[in-house]
Amino acid sequence: MIAYALLAALQVSPGAGSVGAGAVPAPAAASASAKDAAQAKDADRMICRNEEQTGSRLGGRHVCMSKADWDTRARANGDAASAIQTRGFQVGRPNN
Repeated sequence: MIAYALLAALQVSPGAGSVGAGAVPAPAAASASAKDAAQAKDADRMICRNEEQTGSRLGGRHVCMSKADWDTRARANGDAASAIQTRGFQVGRPNN
């Protein structure tokens, strides 16, 4: 019963997404610059996370970086994992 009520509440009327006769759509350039500004503001947002320290029972440490820095770190970690998976991990040799 609750599932049917949720489905009914989520349904959208057919004309809800269309632009009416009196409505004027926003210019694409203005919305693009607003989106760029929002992404820049989002990239500068500080995010703090607790990182576990492997092999320690004392807990981890609190690390704060901008969203852009977290994204760069995640991308670098993914690239390193891909390199190890494709070439294999070799002890004593650089993984270039």
